[in-house]
Amino acid sequence: TNSKRELIMRADRIIAISENTKNDIIDYYKVDKSKISVVHLGFSFPINEEITDPILNFKYVLFVGKRIIYKNFLFTIETISDLLIKNDLKFVCFGGGGFSMKEIELIQRLELQEYVIHFNKYDDKSLHNLYSNALFFLFPSLYEGFGLPLLEAFASDCPVLSSYGGSLKEIGGDAPIYFNPEDSQSLYDTFSKLIGSSDMIKNCKKNGKERLKYFSWDKTYEDTIKVYNSLF
Repeated sequence: TNSKRELIMRADRIIAISENTKNDIIDYYKVDKSKISVVHLGFSFPINEEITDPILNFKYVLFVGKRIIYKNFLFTIETISDLLIKNDLKFVCFGGGGFSMKEIELIQRLELQEYVIHFNKYDDKSLHNLYSNALFFLFPSLYEGFGLPLLEAFASDCPVLSSYGGSLKEIGGDAPIYFNPEDSQSLYDTFSKLIGSSDMIKNCKKNGKERLKYFSWDKTYEDTIKVYNSLF
């Protein structure tokens, strides 16, 4: 928008939440890269907190957030439908409001009414519990400027199957298993492999904990202060 462009041009310094976002600002607004500092976000979930009582008592994969177009939800459901049925595996959606008519129609057409479930409590304690007890977290987004759910999953000892859209590979590092979000075969194959491999799941958990060491709100605070101090 014009107002955003005006603010960007007037700013003495710009803070971007990822290298990917920095590059987008450079590409769209033709800003000198020396004017932009990258400060990654932190996360708020406790680490290594033992969750003893799962909210859900069945095997499931977790989807978090809105399900609007770039989040790739419909593509995902269509791609993995037979894997859910064959493996008696639920697909639990947290957040984003109830299913739309278009989503309901697709779920019914694929006969997934018993497999695709919307979880209607929207608090961090419930979300942490869902991450902690999921078989894995699936993040099929076509684009993310940062990808906070990756860090939430890592903090919850939850394996991650992620697209490499936008900044997701930058934030996730080598912790998730990645797939091409525009290639149904890529999603199908990686989803299928992760379901059947306890070794892959174990490695994802281990690598997630290691990756988390690079992110914290303390580090976000320190890096933000450095940007402000550089102006004086």
